[in-house]
Amino acid sequence: MIVEVLIRVFFLICTAALGWGAGYILKLSSKEISSLLVYLISPFVIFISILQSPADWTYFAYSLGALLTASVAAFLAYGLARMIWSDGRVNLFSFAVGTGNTGYFALPLAFALFNAQQIAIAVFIIIGINIYEFTVGYFIAAKGTFKTTESLQKIVRLPILYAIILGMTFKK
Repeated sequence: MIVEVLIRVFFLICTAALGWGAGYILKLSSKEISSLLVYLISPFVIFISILQSPADWTYFAYSLGALLTASVAAFLAYGLARMIWSDGRVNLFSFAVGTGNTGYFALPLAFALFNAQQIAIAVFIIIGINIYEFTVGYFIAAKGTFKTTESLQKIVRLPILYAIILGMTFKK
């Protein structure tokens, strides 16, 4: 089992190195890469993860728990950050507190370490964190620059929310 985990981590590091190399050689901007991630890669990964998991609607409770935990942590961090800063760092700090690198490292490791039932739980926790990142977290970060209505309009246009809905719809 440890060899399988090490192989997966090695491939993750190689993938990151290939991405960095491609970005360096092709002179890709971080905006282009982040747009690709937000509008194509993340929704696709979430959709496929939901379809392939052996879970049903009851597992969505894990997503809600992760969403609530991340949101509460972000709002507590927002209050703390306002005592320290008075600029956009408040929003970035509070967003960062609720998020993590769950999908790119945690998910492959979960596939290596856990059985199908445990993987389903991990997938739905990661979905909850993704919902946080692309709703509450995005709103907190955007509020540093945009008005409330502009922030909400941007959230509604994010495809990951539709990927989650479609994944759960086709899961039946």
